[in-house]
Amino acid sequence: MTRLIGLSKATTAFIIGAGIVAGAGFALTPSTAGAEAVKMKLHTWGSPRNPETKWIFEGLNNDFGRHSGGTLSFQTYYGMALGGKPRDLISQVENGVVDMAYTLPGYHAGRFPILEALELPFIATTGEAFSQAAWDWLEKYAHTEFKTIKVLTLNAIDVGVLHTSKKPVRKMADIKGMKIRVAGRYIGMAVQSLGGVPVQMPLPAVYESLSRGQTQGMMIPWMITVPFKFAEVTKFHTNIPIYHSLLLTAMNMNTWNKLDSRQKKAVSMSTGKSFAKGYGALWDKAAAPGIKMARDKGNELIKLSAAEAGRWRGAAKSTHQAWIKEMDAKGKNGKQMFADLLAMVKKYSN
Repeated sequence: MTRLIGLSKATTAFIIGAGIVAGAGFALTPSTAGAEAVKMKLHTWGSPRNPETKWIFEGLNNDFGRHSGGTLSFQTYYGMALGGKPRDLISQVENGVVDMAYTLPGYHAGRFPILEALELPFIATTGEAFSQAAWDWLEKYAHTEFKTIKVLTLNAIDVGVLHTSKKPVRKMADIKGMKIRVAGRYIGMAVQSLGGVPVQMPLPAVYESLSRGQTQGMMIPWMITVPFKFAEVTKFHTNIPIYHSLLLTAMNMNTWNKLDSRQKKAVSMSTGKSFAKGYGALWDKAAAPGIKMARDKGNELIKLSAAEAGRWRGAAKSTHQAWIKEMDAKGKNGKQMFADLLAMVKKYSN
């Protein structure tokens, strides 16, 4: 018989018999081995059509079950089906409204200032390298921002470039005054350093915003353009690697603590840096369909000269300095931290 952790067998039997579900946390599921089984709730802003469904959710669920002897699984709730906005996902995990959440750290402005270093522009060029560096960054510095929740996955996606709807961007001066959608604070600062006007919004709102002219472009990875059909509302793609977005799966700490030793081992075996490397590589390879879709639509791919790309990188250094100063203001050594970040990326980029 399965039971809710922390309850007596008699109480558990009553709850099962009455069909009562206690809160939004653990649900009871039958186990093929006859042992206690836990089914968790994972909440996300995304759609079932997004690549995370196969690359993360289905893969993790299979691995959790395989390594735990069929006693651990989760159900995914898409499109904020359990309520709230994307910016609420971390607090929902912290407060135990859900067991797990999948989100972009950039949606939670000011919540992860150390982790946000991973959004700084012109740091890396591949998701595979940056995903591994991100895990090192988490272990050395950013873990202090996750005392109340457990990080299961932390991964970079393919590098973000500039896509515009009506006006081509061939030099930095072309960006001046353009409203550009961004996913996070430092990506927004990078847009400002290049002369644009950053507009932060969740992905599901971007298509309509571009089609109505409310924004004139977006900083986004190629892979993301496919499920959201962004090639339909953009005509020009300035193909310079600018930044990486991070994706995060977090677990409620009480949920984690209530898992038995085999279930905890199953989670640990299924996540971490090795998962990050493989997931980052998948995103890198998946950039090609986005480029193909743009070309098939007759869109123009723009390659900057080395000198022009250098001007972009030079302008964006002000963003690096802003983050360093923010760390210094918190009593940390921002310059050393930034140097460590660059070294971590270099380690995996060779």
